[in-house]
Amino acid sequence: MLEDNGTASVLALNWSCAPDIGPLSSPLVTRTGQEQANLVVLPGVLPSGCAGGACSYTFTLTATHHAAAGPRAAFAQQTILMNMPPRGGAFEVVPSTGYELNGTFALRASYWTDDADDLPLSYAFGFSRAGDAPALEPEPCLEPQP
Repeated sequence: MLEDNGTASVLALNWSCAPDIGPLSSPLVTRTGQEQANLVVLPGVLPSGCAGGACSYTFTLTATHHAAAGPRAAFAQQTILMNMPPRGGAFEVVPSTGYELNGTFALRASYWTDDADDLPLSYAFGFSRAGDAPALEPEPCLEPQP
């Protein structure tokens, strides 16, 4: 960025979160770090629900323009509400053992409940390959069904 007099100035970006979720510069917390225009928080960093209820996180991006006349800062905030996950249900695979491509498996997710705002529930089933590094998300094998 150039000033009116042709000298360079610097725009510094910095993310923060309240409550603290850990160092946003850590690759264990974010995919992008805390000094980029976008922030990508890794799966599992934000728990779904706190102490038996919903919890919120406020993310703040502060942009500071370091100019010859002195620094000037502005910020934007976004609050995210995390609710509790569905609860009380059971997941069943019938039969519980078998071989792929040689049998049929029934997958049942029964008796799950959630807040009325989150209904209807939909389900997605997937699989992970044994011996592979743990995946963040299973590979989908069926479309979600309401």
